[in-house]
Amino acid sequence: MQAAAVELQPLVRSLTIQMRTYSEANRRDFWAAKARRIKEQRARVVYELWSKFGRTCPLRVPLHQAVQKRQLVVTLTRIAPRSLDSDNLVSSCKGIRDSVAEWIGVDDADKRVAWAYGQERGSKAQHAIRIEFQEPA
Repeated sequence: MQAAAVELQPLVRSLTIQMRTYSEANRRDFWAAKARRIKEQRARVVYELWSKFGRTCPLRVPLHQAVQKRQLVVTLTRIAPRSLDSDNLVSSCKGIRDSVAEWIGVDDADKRVAWAYGQERGSKAQHAIRIEFQEPA
């Protein structure tokens, strides 16, 4: 009797936060207003991550054991009535990316985490960000 090979599927965890994001590259706000907005955004993301997943990132494979080819993929999807171009999309998610990286326990430039960005059209009053974690199989 032969044992069948079991292929693990990537584990995807998702969280949607009702939050408005702004293109920081094009805004000409006073520096303190921008800092306050980013601080509030980061605090909200950390609160939502803690509420859904706990204070520590529940990865199946700890990142220190991950190899270069098996990265954790984090996708940030902005949901809004209007879309942004690619560089403005990245700048609008910078505070969120920093908070997620801090929660995972890595720097946002760490090679073990791959960052992806997306956009979806929402209704006129809908503003949200969806954070998806795809762990390697």
